[in-house]
Amino acid sequence: MAKRVYHIAYERDDYDDFDRYEALSKAKSVQSILHVGSSFQQYYLSDRAPREILPELGPLRLPDDMWKLSSLRCLAILGSNVDEMPKQLSMLEKLHSLDVFAVGKAGGSHLAELRGLQRLRGRLRIKGLENVANVDDVREVGLKEMGDLDDLAFEFDCSRTNNFEKERDVLENLRPNANLEKLTISYYGATSFQS
Repeated sequence: MAKRVYHIAYERDDYDDFDRYEALSKAKSVQSILHVGSSFQQYYLSDRAPREILPELGPLRLPDDMWKLSSLRCLAILGSNVDEMPKQLSMLEKLHSLDVFAVGKAGGSHLAELRGLQRLRGRLRIKGLENVANVDDVREVGLKEMGDLDDLAFEFDCSRTNNFEKERDVLENLRPNANLEKLTISYYGATSFQS
């Protein structure tokens, strides 16, 4: 397989085994993988493929013009290694399911992009909180107004440089809605929470 492959489409077999996916680990620039086949047929995929091959591909990148998908209602990227959301994601006002929001490094995706996604419901994981450049972005998120979110996860990177004061400010300003049933905070380095 060529090393500069961006998009892959292949026809599925009834039982897709690990060997079929092994070639993907050599194509470091893959942006999308499309499985083609009848939607009426049941398929079985080796669980080794997503667990062992996808992480080797490096960070996957969502399209910059994703905001043009104005009717998009569900964006599922959990299990992928997306490390930055496209800009203008807040324009997807009909989006009601987003399992992961990744805060980008160096002026990438800003947490304030969530402000326009007031229809989100269910579970949301916000990862890369150590990348927040401006605490004012956090104040603009509006998680309090997202009353249909019931499971929320805040995740800092465990290998980051320690800026505990900033982490405390970020966490203090996220302020989720009162209907929340589950809150998970991962890799928070500060030793206390503000009230």
